[in-house]
Amino acid sequence: MHRFYFQVLDANIFECVFANSFLEAKQKALTEYAPLWNRIQWINTKPLSGDQNSVTQDTTLPVTISS
Repeated sequence: MHRFYFQVLDANIFECVFANSFLEAKQKALTEYAPLWNRIQWINTKPLSGDQNSVTQDTTLPVTISS
């Protein structure tokens, strides 16, 4: 799987979609962002080179908050 990034500037949205292709990424983004679809600006439409963009499973990083 690869990460595909998009943004909606006027809505303060910067999002990452995990998908095997750009077409699949667009399909996944449409399910949640259909009302904003015509305002989406894709950051990358092709997988980035190297391992930085490849993930083995659909996960998010843990967040740790300390005081």
